Amino acid sequence: MWKVSNTRNKVILDKFHSKIIVPLFDFIIKLKENSYNRVNFEDFEQEILKLLDPLFPKNIFKIKHNEKECYKLILDLLNSKTLNELKEQKIMFESQNSSIDAGNYSLTHENVPDEFYRIFSNILYSKCFDDDACWEYIQTGFKYKRTDFHNNFKTENRNRTICSLCDTDTVIAKSNGIVEHFLPRNRFPYLSMNANNLITSCNACNLGEEGKGAGSVNPIWSPFSRQIGDNIIYNIEIDKITITPREGNIAIDNYLDLLKLNNRFSTKSVYNSSIVRLNAEISSHQQLSKLISVDNLLSYFTNNLESRKNEGSYFFKKNYFGDNYKEYMEELTTL
Repeated sequence: MWKVSNTRNKVILDKFHSKIIVPLFDFIIKLKENSYNRVNFEDFEQEILKLLDPLFPKNIFKIKHNEKECYKLILDLLNSKTLNELKEQKIMFESQNSSIDAGNYSLTHENVPDEFYRIFSNILYSKCFDDDACWEYIQTGFKYKRTDFHNNFKTENRNRTICSLCDTDTVIAKSNGIVEHFLPRNRFPYLSMNANNLITSCNACNLGEEGKGAGSVNPIWSPFSRQIGDNIIYNIEIDKITITPREGNIAIDNYLDLLKLNNRFSTKSVYNSSIVRLNAEISSHQQLSKLISVDNLLSYFTNNLESRKNEGSYFFKKNYFGDNYKEYMEELTTL
């Protein structure tokens, strides 16, 4: 719903990209070019010292996923993939990251070898995001954690306490602030550590049964490039609220479907919460109408609404008083 920015985290995670990820990818390709085929870690460590910065955090290669260490996953890649295939994966990695950095999130899913998926998604993202050794090597000047990501994201986006994806649930509690991959890492592991793909979200948006989960669709608008809430219409029906694009747009339709927003606004809890918030605004509006001229009422109310964006259902309320304002004012003058 909300257009967001993530430049503070982007600066930090771009350093991880340039000092950890790119050298690691190049290291794998160089091993293949050198026809490396030894299996014990002592020999592998010698290659690390020859081909990488001597201070590169070697602990990465010993991190396990499903009982298999990173360096063994690399050995599996060397045994199963040709040099051209590895170079093609590097091109895909560069292309996908360049695309979303340019604001294009309508990417087609391409096959990534399981070993690369596990290295990028389960080791670099899941294990190294909070790894002190990695951040000491990168020399950011501090130890970076997921809590730092959330603090940076919220500060940059006006300390918003409402989920930017749905504008209904809060992200105040620590347990309800998820580092969500807009393009899911199970399908786009090479974007696992790109800040332009990471957003603080509520639990509902993160879960498959209520939100996007691990799904992806194409084409789609992203909150990193568009304020989607300004381009949708809310319709109040009996016991539910339906949402449609303001103008026919498959990219918005896909966003609404991916986040299951029509399903969510049809639930009793979300419907009731939204109506309660709307009724509170109507009551405030009616009180203001006794003090302010009709001509000045809308601009005053709109400015007041803008100052309280963190209260939730902002786009729902803005839509109601915007699209239905003429009819609403006719009803108000008869009270």
